[in-house]
Amino acid sequence: MRIRKAQSLDKDRVLKFCKDTFEWGDYIGTVWDFWLTDTSGLLLVADNPNSRTLNYEPVAISHISVCQNDLLWIEGIRVDKHHRNKGIATHLLQYMVKYGIEKGLGESCALIAHSNINSRKLFEKQGFSQNCIYAYYNVKIKRKFEFANSSLVLKYACLGDVQLVCDYLNNSQIHLEKNNRYFNEWRFFKLENTFNSICNLIDKKKLVLMVDENSKICGLSIINIMDGKNTFYNEPLLQVCYLDCINNKILYDSVYLILGTLIDHNKHKYIQFFVDGSVDLHPLLNDDNNKSNYDIDFFERFIVYCKKLK
Repeated sequence: MRIRKAQSLDKDRVLKFCKDTFEWGDYIGTVWDFWLTDTSGLLLVADNPNSRTLNYEPVAISHISVCQNDLLWIEGIRVDKHHRNKGIATHLLQYMVKYGIEKGLGESCALIAHSNINSRKLFEKQGFSQNCIYAYYNVKIKRKFEFANSSLVLKYACLGDVQLVCDYLNNSQIHLEKNNRYFNEWRFFKLENTFNSICNLIDKKKLVLMVDENSKICGLSIINIMDGKNTFYNEPLLQVCYLDCINNKILYDSVYLILGTLIDHNKHKYIQFFVDGSVDLHPLLNDDNNKSNYDIDFFERFIVYCKKLK
């Protein structure tokens, strides 16, 4: 077996063994072209010689990308079902970890479905440990929704809020439990509680605050508005990458406010929530009174696995 950089000619062979990975199919076909040309990453192929032709053919793939804070992100490990249980995934993972070490990166991380026991065992055997658990909700928006039963106001953070945001995060249990991390386009980023980092989020209009009648911050969220065709769904959507509130009542009100305030109903058909694994949004999002407004298109609980590289 050899591991090499993927080529465009590999696509048809790879997608053939990736099409039925999950009950709903697989996303590899959607992201292949992006991964192949990703300047911050590397799309890898493991291939073996065909027993009849002796020509090398792809039997597994994976993608790695270098994120901020010297982090190596691992995703999309797939092995042809006819070549499983041969140690191929292990070799791929070891190759990627070695790549991160050689690049001088400090940590490697991956997101694995809680129900994917085989992948969890694979990473654990290679020295990865559970960092935190997230619940992921993909919510389909049906029509405009307005929520007027809260004393909270949702607003975009401004430069005058920087110190208040820093103070809030300093006292946040969620920020501590999530090891100062958040998601953006299915990759893990560090939420540094510094003036420059908060200003950067504000400048990009990614930070929204939930404030009470006294302008006190009761919750905050990092959002990602994807108005162009995104990698996975090929249509505009809104991601709630981080949601941090002082209690569950505020959190539920914040979800309603986000649904009613931030969605552009002329563009966005979906909104994705990444929340702490202990948070259950099903009672909120499956409320019979709001079935005509939105519903949960997909739900999964994920574990973030991490390994120090130096």
